[in-house]
Amino acid sequence: MRILAMLAAFVGGASMAVQGRINGELGVRFENGYAAALVSFGGGLIVLIAIAAMIPRSRRGFGRLVTALRTGDIPWWHLVAGVIGGWFVIAQGLTIGVLGVAAFTIGTVAGQTISALVVDRIGFGVLPARRVTLNRLAGAAIAIVAVSLTVVVGSTRIGGEMWLLLLPFIGGSLQPLQQAILGSMQRKTQDVVTPSLANFALGTAVIALVCVVVFAGGTGIRELPTEWWLYSGGLIGAVFIAVAAVVVQKLGTLLMSLLLISGQVIAALVLDLVLPAEGQEVTAWSFVSAGFTLVAVIVSSWRRFRRSAPAPAEATTRV
Repeated sequence: MRILAMLAAFVGGASMAVQGRINGELGVRFENGYAAALVSFGGGLIVLIAIAAMIPRSRRGFGRLVTALRTGDIPWWHLVAGVIGGWFVIAQGLTIGVLGVAAFTIGTVAGQTISALVVDRIGFGVLPARRVTLNRLAGAAIAIVAVSLTVVVGSTRIGGEMWLLLLPFIGGSLQPLQQAILGSMQRKTQDVVTPSLANFALGTAVIALVCVVVFAGGTGIRELPTEWWLYSGGLIGAVFIAVAAVVVQKLGTLLMSLLLISGQVIAALVLDLVLPAEGQEVTAWSFVSAGFTLVAVIVSSWRRFRRSAPAPAEATTRV
């Protein structure tokens, strides 16, 4: 089950890169990153509402969520996970068309790696606190070095737009918290779809408010693309959120984040090679960065592989 969870996290990371490329392209075509984010999150919300309506378990899970929020069993501020998701999708729409998928991933990865250590150390909700061991610190350090190589040596495009990396960095920093919140909600509602639905509902509402302000300022949409795949970002995000809510309970936030990073970096590299943003160049250092990131995952998870044999339940909670 742990190997399957690790594979799911890796594929989830790759899907994040694909979603980013889609939302970034939609933002370029719209000439409005906020509108692209609204289309992406709104599309995901519609899909999740339809799924929840058809599955009795999800309908019961949503009822448990409402009850838990009313009684305080789930704190109301856990709904902030939707705001985090909204911020991340807005960042995709605003930056990927300019920086490319790989550069966006760099900012996200740096934030994820640092904050995952903190979330794992203090524990959160149903997730136990995990001891920050030497191999986990080393894995995080290698991941930071890997993405820094792309910024310092490999990038030929960022230049004056370097400040845009702050948007995915903030989004990446908040993702481990979001995943921990959704994992806690999934455990308490006994359903995978419910946390995703709550996440997309609040995220869509926040993005819609931002769009109202932006449109009131005179910013509109240039065109409505006809390619169907440009509207699939929300569906990809909905699947990712649902999977992450389950997987984070198996792996913890740090290992999951490093696996997400691996999937993101490799998929971003492929996407920038096959479907590059205008003016974006993939260099040899990009391949070096991807290699270092994989090493970071191996180093961080080495003791987990060694301890994969059956062990007392108490021992398996400390890594």
